[in-house]
Amino acid sequence: MGIFDRFRNTSVVEPDSDEKTKLDERRTEHYILKSLPIVLEDLKTLPQADLLNPYKTAALTILALYAYSQEPKEGLAMLEFLKGSEIVTSEEKNFMEEYFEERPFAPMAYFKGSTPENDYTPTGDYRLDIYSNGKSNQEDGSMKVFIKCLGANNASKFVRLKKEGAQWYLVEHDLLCEMQGPDESALWL
Repeated sequence: MGIFDRFRNTSVVEPDSDEKTKLDERRTEHYILKSLPIVLEDLKTLPQADLLNPYKTAALTILALYAYSQEPKEGLAMLEFLKGSEIVTSEEKNFMEEYFEERPFAPMAYFKGSTPENDYTPTGDYRLDIYSNGKSNQEDGSMKVFIKCLGANNASKFVRLKKEGAQWYLVEHDLLCEMQGPDESALWL
């Protein structure tokens, strides 16, 4: 079994509905990973790299931000893959560079079990819970999905995605937010 064989998802749909598009309702998808990819080639081997639903792309966005915190060049390559025909702008690059200087721990704050008190160290496998609500669909055809960040003042952070063909691509996110530092610092960065 390869390290990415364990990246799986389970979906919880609330409430029950017919099999038509399930993008306009409350829904949660869970993604579990044994280890985190650092290079684009590893990210592309994950089943979620087909980008066939917005939850998959949102989960991979967290992985790309983690990769950026370790290897910025690889993280940027992952983000560009997730953006499809769009590029990561120089403003976005500058912001990420400054942001991660103070908050290299930030992507870990999205994994279940990570808290400021345990230095953002998940317990067990890396688990992401991505959810939508009844208002996730936007007028412009994009969709917002959400993920909890236990280190942030406002725990619900969004990822906005847009469908091109059969795939969902990253448009914007507010994942790089002000958050509490690991336990030893207790500062809001």
